[in-house]
Amino acid sequence: MFIDGQAEFGSGQFVTGNFFSALGLSRAVGRDLLPADDTESAAPAVMISHSFWEKRFGGNPGVVGKTIAINHENFSVVGVAPRHFVDLTKRGSVEAPDVFIPLAFEPRLRGKGGSWLHYPQNWWLIVMGRLKPGVTAAQV
Repeated sequence: MFIDGQAEFGSGQFVTGNFFSALGLSRAVGRDLLPADDTESAAPAVMISHSFWEKRFGGNPGVVGKTIAINHENFSVVGVAPRHFVDLTKRGSVEAPDVFIPLAFEPRLRGKGGSWLHYPQNWWLIVMGRLKPGVTAAQV
């Protein structure tokens, strides 16, 4: 990542535009990623984790609208994830990734020939959902 003229390592996770709303989570600051953000023609938008917000930006709500460059692509910060949100994939650390990137941007960030999104033979995407209230796993 490149922030305020400074390069730094960061962790990221590709998510769908309805990721936070489908999980019933509400952002701490700004707005959630939206389905409109998760299209190849959308303006690049990201949400950042609460811990990254506090660590890197001192908890300043003015982070909304700030530009973060990821793999030479400029993204606008649209919101901050809830404080207690963690990595739901449980692959290693349970700390939330620093940035949440709309899934549609995966081809642009990985570069030509490196994208996994358009290759169904690659098994890399974790799909999850939330049960509707009153519906059991057996019913699903």
